[in-house]
Amino acid sequence: MEVASTVFRKNLSNYLKLVNEEDIYITKKNKVVAVLSSPEKAKLDSLKQLKGILKGNNTTLEEAREKRISEI
Repeated sequence: MEVASTVFRKNLSNYLKLVNEEDIYITKKNKVVAVLSSPEKAKLDSLKQLKGILKGNNTTLEEAREKRISEI
């Protein structure tokens, strides 16, 4: 869902409830400036990215996580 930043500010509590159902794309002058997502969805998205890296590899998710952190 896209919402203008001014509308978002005025109805923040409503959007905080809605974010559990879908991502909220906050716009300013018709350009997306931020995305509000639930923490659970963000964790799942990160996990999916790691699984794509590990496909066909015997590395555990924890080992991959440690490797990515050490590279930062």
